[in-house]
Amino acid sequence: MSELREARLNKAEILTNRGYQPYAECYEVTHTSKYLLDNFSYLENGSEYELNVSIAGRILAKRVMGKIAFFSLCDQEGTIQLYLEKLIIDNEANSSNSLTFSDLRELVDIGDWVGVSGILKKTNKGELS
Repeated sequence: MSELREARLNKAEILTNRGYQPYAECYEVTHTSKYLLDNFSYLENGSEYELNVSIAGRILAKRVMGKIAFFSLCDQEGTIQLYLEKLIIDNEANSSNSLTFSDLRELVDIGDWVGVSGILKKTNKGELS
């Protein structure tokens, strides 16, 4: 158990050194998973919708496949998939003080509470993300 605790404290220190608060108490949420799923399920597979969304919740699952990752995020009303693409995230990280794809892959664990922002996308397999 001490190894797990030490790893978590290490990750918290890395985030703190990069200017993030690993135990932040609030995050401005604009939408819930239920609202997004109820109102944007009509999108065609593979399409994007230019709506700025901020959502927060707990990571239930994490799947990394090369330059793409999928995290399942559970908020107070349901679960939605987060779609993380290395090229997009790294371009954003270069122009702002954001975490890189590698940072997210290494620092975010199942069970973590996170706040994320981005646009809506329906994957090629039909999952709203």
